[in-house]
Amino acid sequence: MIKYIICSAPVEYKINGHDIYDSFDLISQGKSSAPLGKNAKKIISKHNFPFNINKIKKIYTARRGQTVETAKLIIRIKQLSDVKVIRLSCLNGVKFSMPQLISKKEFDNLEYQEAIKRARQEFAAKLYNNQLLESFDSVRRRLKEFLYLVNKDGEEVLFISHSFYMRILEVYLKQPKALDDINFFIKSFNPGKRPYIPLDGFSFNNRAM
Repeated sequence: MIKYIICSAPVEYKINGHDIYDSFDLISQGKSSAPLGKNAKKIISKHNFPFNINKIKKIYTARRGQTVETAKLIIRIKQLSDVKVIRLSCLNGVKFSMPQLISKKEFDNLEYQEAIKRARQEFAAKLYNNQLLESFDSVRRRLKEFLYLVNKDGEEVLFISHSFYMRILEVYLKQPKALDDINFFIKSFNPGKRPYIPLDGFSFNNRAM
């Protein structure tokens, strides 16, 4: 059966009382959640999912935050009935702090998009080398836990997670050995490119796992 995983609707990363760097830091450490953007409802209402949304019986999300709010909005706006929202820690984003990726001074001195690109590049390398708040082994265990769940659930379901975690999952599904070689992993992760746009994602066949 084909399964789909998507990232959340658009979010507002800047937290009141904090600049964008500190906001990213609070969110990436799991100390705060990024609320959905004001345009989230409009984007969901106009979005054409690449699957029959009316057949979905369960939506699996991360434990809290934008993925849960996205699931609730999809159910309400698309007028779905009898759909369960199930929160799973194996779909949580990868925890890190911004100083582990890029200093505030460097972030402020670079153009915004260049600073974000630099942070993505550092994320891939430092995750592999266990230099983030969450270890690479922990992420790999969560991937396996997720895939075990996928194989068990034969219903029409949708998964909603965070873009960095999804990108690692996509790399793993396409080439599991990519996670065993740092150069292969970084190349496959493709840190120079934004992983997904809001509500974007990918499909996979659980029978092929």
